Amino acid sequence: MATSVRLSPRHFTRAFSIRTGMSPHAFVMQQRVERARELLLTLDMEIVEVALACGLSDHAHLSRLFKRFSGTTPSQWRESSLESNLSLVRPMQRPVRAKGPDCRNRLPQSA
Repeated sequence: MATSVRLSPRHFTRAFSIRTGMSPHAFVMQQRVERARELLLTLDMEIVEVALACGLSDHAHLSRLFKRFSGTTPSQWRESSLESNLSLVRPMQRPVRAKGPDCRNRLPQSA
């Protein structure tokens, strides 16, 4: 990252830390955990698959990082998030059928 903005690694790390409040490495790890959260909610993937998709070496690495940033493991977080999302979804209701001949969908009659 430092070479892409034409700074020395030390100067880049210092400037990045002052600007964001965290080191470049911590920022990248936080972004990987955010991506893992998205994948855990949207896709039906195993934890190890999520870890690999986020650029981590294995599920243990993801679990350690996830717990550091979220305070819980990926599987616990997924379970609690899915439960809270399900409570927001209303059960499907049957459509109300209109009664009477005027309520049917009819094609216009040609003359």
